[in-house]
Amino acid sequence: MREAEQRIKELLDEAIGSVRRISQDLMPVVLDKMGLVQAVGALCRSVPATAGVTATYACNDKSRRLDPRLELVLYRMVQELLNNALKHARATTIHVELLFADDEVTLHFEDNGVGFDATASGQAVAQGVGMVSIESRVRVLNGKIDIQSAAGLGTRVRITVPTKQHDQQTL
Repeated sequence: MREAEQRIKELLDEAIGSVRRISQDLMPVVLDKMGLVQAVGALCRSVPATAGVTATYACNDKSRRLDPRLELVLYRMVQELLNNALKHARATTIHVELLFADDEVTLHFEDNGVGFDATASGQAVAQGVGMVSIESRVRVLNGKIDIQSAAGLGTRVRITVPTKQHDQQTL
């Protein structure tokens, strides 16, 4: 009986932990409370240096806040780019930069990973679903995206989106 009680307690603890992780992933607390600038910084700091990866981050306006929905979409883009660099590109250095202007924000992302042939036919397959998703999000935001990559030369992504108020349906 004691063993069953202990196992039930362990399963409940695991379930609670899973719910917390899912909740955190849906709307990270740091993004909600501190904004995009701090949340992207936290993402970069969470890159595992023990895995031989160095991530740097720069921003020209550390106090800037955007529409929360726009911040969430940009945050998700950075997450996807970091994930790609860590899982697929085998990058050892990653640099993320946010540049705010009066009416737009630009996200620069660069890694020194294996890269891919961005000009090949079947580009969606070469880039993967994540990059296609990022491109779709940028289009929905009426933004621009420039992806530069070549086999063995890493990847550079520049995303610029307007910061004017977005209607909830478009995000």
